[in-house]
Amino acid sequence: MALVAFEIPVIDNVCITVYDIPGRSVTELAYSALAPGMHEAIISDLHAGLYVVHMQAGDFSDYGRMIVIR
Repeated sequence: MALVAFEIPVIDNVCITVYDIPGRSVTELAYSALAPGMHEAIISDLHAGLYVVHMQAGDFSDYGRMIVIR
């Protein structure tokens, strides 16, 4: 299980996609009309390893790295 925390400034749709190192999409979480503020997404069923997380919210797009340790 992994926890991804993020903040959005306005009501918006949010999509979080997790990729493994070869670039395959592992999981995708989509939220519609989230309220402004801090949020947390719980991602389960990930094996230990390094992942790339992509977050899209309206016009905003960002990538980050995530390490899962078991």
